[in-house]
Amino acid sequence: MTIDSENMRGDEMLMTIEINGAVALRKALKQHKTHAAMFADSPTQEQLLKAICKRATNQDDAA
Repeated sequence: MTIDSENMRGDEMLMTIEINGAVALRKALKQHKTHAAMFADSPTQEQLLKAICKRATNQDDAA
């Protein structure tokens, strides 16, 4: 889903942004579930979410 800002109201743009974020997060959580089933040292879901937020805001030194 892309944002066509010329033809959208502000609330519609925000909703599109939220939907795109939710889709990406659902995909990451599904992949994490698979990883957790395969590896005992997999991070917790909370640790994963913190790592995602750090990367998304460029606060991760390793990125």
